[in-house]
Amino acid sequence: MLKKQWKQPLFVVGYLMLAAGVMFAAGTILQIGYFEKTGWGWIITTLVSGMLILGFAFSNAYKYERKKQERIR
Repeated sequence: MLKKQWKQPLFVVGYLMLAAGVMFAAGTILQIGYFEKTGWGWIITTLVSGMLILGFAFSNAYKYERKKQERIR
């Protein structure tokens, strides 16, 4: 299933946004120099938007699979 997800741009963008949010949060918590000036508002916004994008991507994939099953019948 993961191979199918990487072919769809919504999944790729969602996973990249979640990875970026986690990376910035870890950098801020560990007080790495490059990430020290990152505000928590941007981190939370990135994480929430990544989750929203993945939610839309999963619902879109689910609807597509349902339509595919209906066409087979």
